[in-house]
Amino acid sequence: MKKLFFILALSSIILMLKAQTVKFHVDNFDAYPYTGPFMFQFDDPLFPVHDQNAYTGSYNNEHFMGVSINNFAYTYFKWNTTPGRPLSASNCQENNTNLNNGQTGNIKLKIDDFELAGFRHLNTEDNNTAWNARQGEHAFCAGDYRHYVNGTGIIYNDADSDDEIDAGEVLLTVNNCLLEVEIPYPSAQQAINNYGFPDWQNNIGTGKPYTASGWGTMVQNQSNQDWYNAFNEDGEHNGQLEFTFSGISNVSQGVHGYFDLDITLEKADHVRIVRGLSLAGSGFENEELLFNSPVEAEDCDVDFEFDSFTAENPPGAQEPNQKVSVIEYYRNPGGDLPKGIQRISDLYWNISTSLSSFNTSITFDLEDINLRDDTNLRIIYRKDKNTSWNVVDVYNYQAGNNSITVNNVTEFGEWAIGSKGNTLPVEFSTFSLTQSGDDVNVKWVTQTESDLRGFYVLRSETEDLASANKISDLISA
Repeated sequence: MKKLFFILALSSIILMLKAQTVKFHVDNFDAYPYTGPFMFQFDDPLFPVHDQNAYTGSYNNEHFMGVSINNFAYTYFKWNTTPGRPLSASNCQENNTNLNNGQTGNIKLKIDDFELAGFRHLNTEDNNTAWNARQGEHAFCAGDYRHYVNGTGIIYNDADSDDEIDAGEVLLTVNNCLLEVEIPYPSAQQAINNYGFPDWQNNIGTGKPYTASGWGTMVQNQSNQDWYNAFNEDGEHNGQLEFTFSGISNVSQGVHGYFDLDITLEKADHVRIVRGLSLAGSGFENEELLFNSPVEAEDCDVDFEFDSFTAENPPGAQEPNQKVSVIEYYRNPGGDLPKGIQRISDLYWNISTSLSSFNTSITFDLEDINLRDDTNLRIIYRKDKNTSWNVVDVYNYQAGNNSITVNNVTEFGEWAIGSKGNTLPVEFSTFSLTQSGDDVNVKWVTQTESDLRGFYVLRSETEDLASANKISDLISA
């Protein structure tokens, strides 16, 4: 039987609701230790260490005037209350809600326990240029992109002090938090000004400010009900919050890095599921890997089966960098469709790792995919949202049993399911819209159709379905 879908796009219906936001300033968000993957080395024609190339390094514990020559990513971001080191602190700058009468008062935010699970180098100016390019238009623009997962965020009221913040009244608890960070590496001038080198010739990166965003899920039974309801008015996105970071500045960097930043919390506009996996039992709980045995990213509709991997072990590392992060987005990923692909799934995955190399298969569960004809399905891949989709070699995967598996994967990025087939038009007999409070009721009747599986309702601000968000489950025909 042909499996046909009809997609109803409602491009003119946009519910304009006042955004509920709360903004905080955080001082001394503590990053440590620097035992993650290799970033860059302080090595330059005017400060030669090895080959005068900042993009090749070693694991030797070398220093210059207290500055480590080899730079590695921080493994954790935590809230510091340890005396003798800069204490983490926060204050509420804006309260754009009716909560606490809209006052900022003594409201504080504590963010804690973020662990590095994904890391990859990138050219911060052009994703199609090698991260370590030393010639060409986008040379010396190195940086990296990271996932920190399993974090928590708690908003407190009437906390006596930042070092005793937990004594305050809990207003809102957010867990399973994600922190996505893009870090441009320092410029030549920053190597001199910020790190104390006497002279420097080549940029390592652009030296531009860090950029970051975040995500988390509210915990209803650990939150004040008014606060929970304010950010979950319609329950549409499973009580999820989006974090917007701004004004990020690193106060100091060494074994510990201390960062000041602004963070705004608001209701998410779609659902994400975030999971961090630990390979061979290091770090995260309840996840262990045996080669050639499936490793499941729980609730993310994806499994891994590793044939091999290698991990870096910088000096002082308590455990190897053997983490994988998975983000499942319940929305259309956008981007131009590759040749031959007519439709793209309305969910996709962003997968990252702290491994230095690997070979794995990935199995994607198709239960929530609005595409069903196995003969037309294709796996598509892109490095990130700024690069183009490509169809994975059809001879490198298998489809069946409501899943699709791609083999011999050696690079992670963004993955989606595409279809060579397309939805066919269905002719209306009637179609009507009626408003009921904040809701819109949609009613339609089609003429007799055969082999029709059902309907989806999508919402978009334009006529381009690539930017539409699905707002209904499958409505049976």
